[in-house]
Amino acid sequence: MQNRRNDYEAKDESKLKICVLVLALLFCLSALDEVSGAGSEYRPGHPYRVVYVSQGDSLWSIAAHSASENTDIRRTIAAIREINGLAPTAQIHPGQALKIPAKPATGDTFIARLSQRLNL
Repeated sequence: MQNRRNDYEAKDESKLKICVLVLALLFCLSALDEVSGAGSEYRPGHPYRVVYVSQGDSLWSIAAHSASENTDIRRTIAAIREINGLAPTAQIHPGQALKIPAKPATGDTFIARLSQRLNL
């Protein structure tokens, strides 16, 4: 009887270690992505809106106006480039229509980033 109890405790301990390891790995991946600042927050199928470029607009100014408060503007620029198929050296022109990712309903939190990463 005691032997069986030890087996269950060992299995439970192994499961706990695996869960902690997976959570630590996800946290590290999220931190690495945050530090790099690379990539975009846009995910295909997410809502966007269309804006028309005005005289004097730049991708930076459009992204700064469109980004949520806690979002790195560089990520918003990357998303705009991605959904509009713009090369890194592409110029924008007055009157040009650009798809802009809609602002997320929630702030840029760890849980929101994690759920995006896991495609939840």
